[in-house]
Amino acid sequence: MLGVRTKKSRAGPPTCPADTSVQPKADMAAVYNALDCVCLSSASGEGFPNVLGEAMACGVPCVATDVGDAALVLGGTGGVVRPGDAVGLANGLAAMLARTAQAGGTTGEACRRRITMEFSAARMVAATEALLGEL
Repeated sequence: MLGVRTKKSRAGPPTCPADTSVQPKADMAAVYNALDCVCLSSASGEGFPNVLGEAMACGVPCVATDVGDAALVLGGTGGVVRPGDAVGLANGLAAMLARTAQAGGTTGEACRRRITMEFSAARMVAATEALLGEL
């Protein structure tokens, strides 16, 4: 199945209750860590896409459409494609999966490093204080 880490795959389909999809997920880190890649396929309406930051903080590379701050969040660590380009998105996902297979864990490490360095709470506080100091 695309997106589920092969090292955690089992023989046969997973067993889970039929209504699992509607139950809240208390341990999202476990969910993200079960993925090879996260795909954000929004056509519009994104600000700062938390799903990308959360996935990257867990070391999961991402491919996203170029809406809101998706490209800013990903930096050079992820794939960015035009909104509405299904073929481009599929190609971006295939390229990311190939890249991570070739690079091993370094792709995920780069994602985590980018989030912790560029989007930490400490950095946000410092930037906010600097802006307020200019008033």
